[in-house]
Amino acid sequence: MKIQAEKSVFLLPLLIFVGISCEEKIEKPIPLKEPIPATYNLEFITELDREVKESSALSFFNDALWTINDKGNENILYQLDAINGSILKKVRISNAENIDWESMAQSTDHIYIGDFGNNDGNRKDLAILKVKKSDLLALEEVIAEKIFFSYPEQTNFDPPSQNHNFDCEAFFFANNQFHLFTKNWADNQTNYYTVPDIPGNQTADLKKIFDTSGLITAADINISNGVIILLGYTNSGTNSQSFLWLLSDYPSFNIFSGEKNKIILGNVRELGQTEGIYFKEDNVGWVTSEEISLGPLRVTPKLFRFNFKTYF
Repeated sequence: MKIQAEKSVFLLPLLIFVGISCEEKIEKPIPLKEPIPATYNLEFITELDREVKESSALSFFNDALWTINDKGNENILYQLDAINGSILKKVRISNAENIDWESMAQSTDHIYIGDFGNNDGNRKDLAILKVKKSDLLALEEVIAEKIFFSYPEQTNFDPPSQNHNFDCEAFFFANNQFHLFTKNWADNQTNYYTVPDIPGNQTADLKKIFDTSGLITAADINISNGVIILLGYTNSGTNSQSFLWLLSDYPSFNIFSGEKNKIILGNVRELGQTEGIYFKEDNVGWVTSEEISLGPLRVTPKLFRFNFKTYF
């Protein structure tokens, strides 16, 4: 009986402790993600320097942003301060003309520039430029590898300007290949292609056509959770609305087979023409807009920030 009593005395505190622990676990709130909203207000950071007034793309590494200007501008990458948007450094690509640089992507070791802007639909020299990140940090002039590609579906190289589906301003890098999203002037959809990361001449592989109800100007992927973000605007002149598409929870990289959420950002008269985006692993990112100068309307180029931590 003495031994049994000692066991009872010993077990009583243990049961009380276990009971308290279980009770605490039950009462502890489980964090729930907020639903993705239909509209979102970007956080304005600053107006961009006029030297990058046609900012068409955005990337981020080594604690700084990088951007480029589009068609007809210099063949230069600009390093920007992520806090105030000031220009920190300029790096020229010596072996590549800026025919129409429209997008940026990155891997662990490289930055990629999409020289595939094609408003008139007549280009036969679409290219992706590949530059080492280490060279960008160490040098002021670099040499790029070149990957050329074509769309097998395109047979007409003399279409009406801005009335075809072979313009492109958006891509990202994942699974050792490029993922391109066309800017379809003719039908306001996007054609999703992949291109291998292999120098030389490649053929783009059409994966899917998706109705974005607007013109896609940038894309990125959060490499930590796979969420894909597409940036664009409706083709309505000065009444155009900037928007995002968020693609998530898709199976086996069938990116349009999962959750698809559209978010309206606002009117281009206030935002500018939204052209560049970068999506960090912590679900925070940046957007750049280029200058709009149309008759009496002038909208300055801007840098914005967004925070989607509560959604993913």
